[in-house]
Amino acid sequence: MSNIYVFDQTRRRILSLAPYLRMPLEHGSLIDPNLLVSSVRQGYPWVGWGIGKGVTHLRNDISIFAVPKEQKSGLHSHLIQGFPNVDPPELCYKPNHIHGFDGFIRWIYLSHPHDAKQDVLGIDWGIGPRPTSGITTSVLSVAVLCQNVMRHGMSPKTRVALLDPNLSEITFNRSMIESHCLFTVQDWAQSASCVFHVRSLYCPRCGLKTFSSASYRFCYRCGADPNLVHKEVYHG
Repeated sequence: MSNIYVFDQTRRRILSLAPYLRMPLEHGSLIDPNLLVSSVRQGYPWVGWGIGKGVTHLRNDISIFAVPKEQKSGLHSHLIQGFPNVDPPELCYKPNHIHGFDGFIRWIYLSHPHDAKQDVLGIDWGIGPRPTSGITTSVLSVAVLCQNVMRHGMSPKTRVALLDPNLSEITFNRSMIESHCLFTVQDWAQSASCVFHVRSLYCPRCGLKTFSSASYRFCYRCGADPNLVHKEVYHG
């Protein structure tokens, strides 16, 4: 049985994420343009959308979702307190953390004000930080995260956006994403086995086509060893 929870000061076990994902919109937890940095505020696509915050463990079959009572950073770290091998909230986000978020990945759920079919799963992304930093540090980890949230009740048709620390969608690898039609949760979930498997031509870290020869051991763009990336994502 999956361990799926909703969080409001304490965690409560639920059967599925599905009934809760659009609750932030109903409760008035909305993207506030005044809280965005000035460089991204103008033209930001999700102003007025509902925002919920969640974490999902890549390996332990756990998801936790919360409706923020106020729009400030740090809620993700509170969702995981009490689980083994995680740091206290004040240490989780620091580069010199000890356990950090362990295998938990931070995400947000953005609810379209009028049409649930346009909802977006925003996933924190960056290949530079440590794997325990609470973000996806490889395209393979994005794929596995999508497998998990889909199994935990998120619609397979939810669009996926990879986000930077300012909650802006990253355009890096856009051509790769478009070439493989990696637009939805289901698209990404299927890519773990059909695109980013360990013998793929595509690097499981950066997603670029850098293994056109069987003699290549490392990605010449990001330096990744595919075997180590797979071990990191599936075994920690």
